[in-house]
Order: sequence, then structure tokens, then C-alpha cells
Amino acid sequence: MVYLGAEVELCLGEDRERHMITTSTSVAISKGVPYSPATIRTMENPFIFMAVSCTAKKNPKLASSEMTPGEYARWVDQNI
Repeated sequence: MVYLGAEVELCLGEDRERHMITTSTSVAISKGVPYSPATIRTMENPFIFMAVSCTAKKNPKLASSEMTPGEYARWVDQNI
């Protein structure tokens, strides 16, 4: 159930911190956090991408397309 068969990159926040998604997952983006569209880097198998909103009014805050992606997010503390 966790096999995605693709690499999807998502930039979040003012610094456009990059997140690489390689397993089936869900991402919650808080109100007011800028984000850019998901970019498919590689794809071995088709997959489903869904955007679900819990509000009646859609008002996304997209990151500026002129900004370059930032550094990759660190998921594990390197000092452990």
C-alpha cells in the first residue's frame, strides 16, 4: 500500500523548501502557507493525485513562479 512508483517534488513555504515524496502519502497544507504545484520527477507506474479542500471557497496561495526551489527538507536530525 505504500508503493507509489514515482518521485513527486513539492515546494512549501516562503523559502520553497523542497519535499520529495516517494511513497503513498497525504500532505496537509495549513491556511496561508504558499506552495507550488507538485512536479513529477520520475514515474514507473500511474498514480492518483487528489486535491481535497475542506472549505466552500477556494483561495490558494501559490508560491511565485519566479522563485527557484529551495533546499530539500531534512526529515531526520543528523545529530541523533
